[in-house]
Amino acid sequence: EEPDEINSFKTDSDYAEDVEFATIHRTLETLRAAMNWGMAQTPSFFRKSPFHRYGVRMNKKMETMRDRRLAREEEKLLLDTALEKMNAPEHQFVGPLLHDRLIGALELCCRRGEMLLIQNKRVNWDTCQIGIPGATATDKENRRIPFNPKGQLAAILKRRSELGPDGYVFGSANGSHQPNIQTAWETLRLLEMSWKNEGRPLRLASGS
Repeated sequence: EEPDEINSFKTDSDYAEDVEFATIHRTLETLRAAMNWGMAQTPSFFRKSPFHRYGVRMNKKMETMRDRRLAREEEKLLLDTALEKMNAPEHQFVGPLLHDRLIGALELCCRRGEMLLIQNKRVNWDTCQIGIPGATATDKENRRIPFNPKGQLAAILKRRSELGPDGYVFGSANGSHQPNIQTAWETLRLLEMSWKNEGRPLRLASGS
């Protein structure tokens, strides 16, 4: 019931250090709903709520202030987790596909929805560029994204080109469009954090 206790959890707890700011907000929203329900019971479970103007406040603007940089160690751990932990029956062997999507996200730096809609026919090997049509872009502007012809992404593009011009580079195993990868991504993050907490030693790839 005391705002100081909740504010301390929000900023100084081990949980707050391990999750994104938006995740803290989701947790606090659940707590607020539970406390409001408890206060409405007869007899009431709580005397007062810590969520008020001078108590616990949730700044939604802070949710957009995200650090989009990824350390080399974190990148390596995510990629290894996808291949070694998610390439299993319980995860429907999605690891290799998720590994390719991670490479695509790291090298293309485009929005997830735009990346998932890239088809093989949009890859120009003469100019080493990938076309993003305005119809699939948030800003509705056509643009081209260069790629390294000798990089990891190029190897993926060559392999996926066998699925034909209409095949989706970051789609399913047969080249069909994969509209959502949120569940796989959340599972990967949980496995990655668990593996990291186990003290698994990090090995940097040569040349990274």
